[in-house]
Amino acid sequence: MKKLIIPALFAVCAVGQSAEDANLRANVGVGLGTMLFEAMGYTDTVLGQTLAATTNGSVSNQLFFITTGTGGAKPVDFVQNKPLRDYVNDNLDAIARDMAAGQGESLAAVAELAGIPVAQRAAFYAACQSRFSEVFASENVTSDVVVAGLAKIAS
Repeated sequence: MKKLIIPALFAVCAVGQSAEDANLRANVGVGLGTMLFEAMGYTDTVLGQTLAATTNGSVSNQLFFITTGTGGAKPVDFVQNKPLRDYVNDNLDAIARDMAAGQGESLAAVAELAGIPVAQRAAFYAACQSRFSEVFASENVTSDVVVAGLAKIAS
């Protein structure tokens, strides 16, 4: 009897539970599963969301979508990126040296934390070097000003 109750409850939830498409991405994230099951119209049930989440996880494409801001993923706002802001605040001198040189570990860390695709990093480093004086306009520049300057360069 117990073996029948759990599947029956799951079936009732799958049929009776509905969700708006806006909530789907919050529930299961982004990925091929989300896109596939949205297109098929199955995202308004628990079962559809479960299948979408399982597909997203098993195909392992969420990282790609999140990193590139594609597939319905929203890219992280550069200026609101707390790990990036904290890193810039803690490593301002090293970032200044690396920006002036157009290369270096701290500049690579900035690019990584900012989510700049690997293929675009060389251009980002060159732009940082050429616009160094804009970002570090004075000796007393704050980390917030540097982050804002880096955001302009990255956009």
